[in-house]
Amino acid sequence: MKLQLEYGNGVAVLPLAACEAASRADLSELRFLIALSTFSNGGVIPADEVRLKAGLDERQTEAALRFWQGAGVITCLDTESAAEPISAAAAADSIPAKHLQQEAAYTYTGEELEHLLNARDGSLRRLIGECQNLAGKLFNPMEVNRIVSLSDHLGLEDAHILMLFAYCKTLGKTSVHYVERTALNLYDEGIDTLEKLEEYIRRREEAASYESALRQIFGIGGRSLTSREKQFIKCWKEEWQMPVDVVRRAYEITVDKTDKLSMPYLNKILSNWHEAGIHTVEGVEEAVNAYRREKDEAKASGGSFNTDEFIELALKRSFAKP
Repeated sequence: MKLQLEYGNGVAVLPLAACEAASRADLSELRFLIALSTFSNGGVIPADEVRLKAGLDERQTEAALRFWQGAGVITCLDTESAAEPISAAAAADSIPAKHLQQEAAYTYTGEELEHLLNARDGSLRRLIGECQNLAGKLFNPMEVNRIVSLSDHLGLEDAHILMLFAYCKTLGKTSVHYVERTALNLYDEGIDTLEKLEEYIRRREEAASYESALRQIFGIGGRSLTSREKQFIKCWKEEWQMPVDVVRRAYEITVDKTDKLSMPYLNKILSNWHEAGIHTVEGVEEAVNAYRREKDEAKASGGSFNTDEFIELALKRSFAKP
């Protein structure tokens, strides 16, 4: 027996990948694909319109979207998350995500997603719901796929993923694409547990608070810091562990000496104090008083100092307690 297609007044064209995956599709998934290929005319069509044409409910439509996306047959155009830029500061602070391409490319069929979402007493489905609440929107199937991949493929705890969403929201970033990239960057840095993520967020928040305090002291407002300024501030906080009030004191001395904010001059002061073991305002004042006493004694004995006031003296000769 031979068969022939009767094209009638129109033709519906399907990708070859659809033919290969059709044997694994259920009836509602096939109806969705036929409706899409028939009414889209090769263009873009809202998913809800396809759902109505296929006579499916929302749950069936969601499952069909997952299946055909997982099979590489359709693409869900999500302009909000795809177009959202990553800030220059975030890009500068992050390292290239070695896992980004290989991990983010992992997709699930509709059947696989449904199984995973219903596993573990539905905890993953609840996670999706909580993340949607944080993002303030319902996720499309591809976004659900990305979150499931972080849990199932990357092995991150549900609490880890939820904390990532909450942290990114504090940065004004709520797209799944941004959260996924952040998760992968951190994973490459070895931050792959909830405890490590909590420590990372704590350090980042402390650094942001430290920088904000110095911006206020220096009166530089919201302008972008230069690379050199960032290096100075990072050194003061992380390497030398200089409290904000100590930096403020160094800033006051800098302005008194130079009539302006000079980061290199200020850095030299803090460098000297660090080498002398001075890391508190009390220690600075003790050094200043000791300098003044020695200067007065030198004057009384007829001697003199050939130094540049407190800065060099307080450092080349440590007044810190042993």
